[in-house]
Amino acid sequence: MPMAESLKLESRSGRYCFGSCVFDVANSSLQKGESRFSLSQKQSDILFLLVSNAGATISKDQFLRHIWPDQVVEEGNLTTYIHALRKMLEEDPGAPTLIVTVQGQGYRFARKVRPCDSVEAAETAAPAQHNDISLSVPRPGWWRSKIALLTIVGGCLLALLTYLLQPKPAPTAPTPLIAIPLTTLIGAERYP
Repeated sequence: MPMAESLKLESRSGRYCFGSCVFDVANSSLQKGESRFSLSQKQSDILFLLVSNAGATISKDQFLRHIWPDQVVEEGNLTTYIHALRKMLEEDPGAPTLIVTVQGQGYRFARKVRPCDSVEAAETAAPAQHNDISLSVPRPGWWRSKIALLTIVGGCLLALLTYLLQPKPAPTAPTPLIAIPLTTLIGAERYP
C-alpha cells in the first residue's frame, strides 16, 4: 500500500467504473446498481481524488491541500465527507471495503477502478431510478452557533428563574400614628 508521493490528477471528465458503481465526474453523480446519487462539489472532488489514485494512500494533508486550497479547515470536514461517501458506496459503512482508513496516514480507495464509456456504464448500472439523494454535509462549525444560541437561551432562562424564585421580603406594616394630647405648658401663660 504505497503512499501517494504526488497525486495523479487526470482531467475531470469521463466515467469511472468499480464494482456495480459508475462515477460520472462531469455530472458529479454516482450510480450504484439501480440507485443514483447527486454529489456535492466537495464529495465529487474527494471521490475523484480517491478514484484517480486508486490503491495509493492519500494523506489527510494532501486531501486538505487539493480539496480546500488556500483555506484553513479542520480534519473533521474531510472525515464528514468521507463518511457521507461511505454511506453511498459501502454495503456496511461501519466496515468499509472501498474507502479504507489507513491508520495515521490517510485514506485509500481499495477497489480496482477502470475508465468506462457510456455503453459500458449503462450495462454496469442497469436501469437506474434517479433518487436524487444529495447527501448534504453541514457547513463546518455549524454546531458552534447552535451551542452558542442554546447557551444564551439557557442563561436567560436561568436568570429569569433566579429572579422569580428569589425570596421576597415580608411587607412591613405602616408605622402607627401616635396621638399626643394637647396640654398647657407651665410657664407659657405669661406671654400670651
